[in-house]
Amino acid sequence: MTAAGNEGNRLSEIPTNPAAFRIPSQLVVGASQGNGSLYGFSNYDTSLVHLVAPGEATSAYNESDSSYRSFSGTSMAAPLVAGSLALLMESEPNRSTSWYINRLLNAVELRFGLAESSLSKGRLNINRALLGLTNIPVNDAFSNATTIEGASGEDSGTTALATSEEVEQVVAGAAGNTVWYRWSPPRDSELRLIYSPLGFRGVV
Repeated sequence: MTAAGNEGNRLSEIPTNPAAFRIPSQLVVGASQGNGSLYGFSNYDTSLVHLVAPGEATSAYNESDSSYRSFSGTSMAAPLVAGSLALLMESEPNRSTSWYINRLLNAVELRFGLAESSLSKGRLNINRALLGLTNIPVNDAFSNATTIEGASGEDSGTTALATSEEVEQVVAGAAGNTVWYRWSPPRDSELRLIYSPLGFRGVV
């Protein structure tokens, strides 16, 4: 568990060690404010920082064991992630290290303001992780395409954590983050696809 650092930098441009080291199974944690946005002092990066967590805490680490002081920083955020992993390990024993990490990252609370902050694009949410909730679209893989019934259909979702499998490019020439749908027309007619917001590309 590694705090991302408090210089307000993109780690891939201005490295802070050990956060900028690509160490197997290392989780690098940024700091979020009470409103869920990234703290201005928190380092960030969509490839080197894995997630953010609340960066404010009241600590007994002060002048004596009976005095308290409020601190803020990525060093306050990292222990929350460590504790969350401990809860997951207690709830789901005998899993692999990568299973616990992926479970935590896939269950983050997605926030628009955190899209460029970290790999997971979100803030720690241990409740979602314990419940097994995930941000990965159910139709992320071509083999799990969502079926649309009837002459027309509508669906909504996000491609934020979608992936692109090698077989997808072979099947449909797709690239980037992809989600998949399967539809069989009930009769001969004209097909019209409408995407919102603009910028999505459909492959038929």
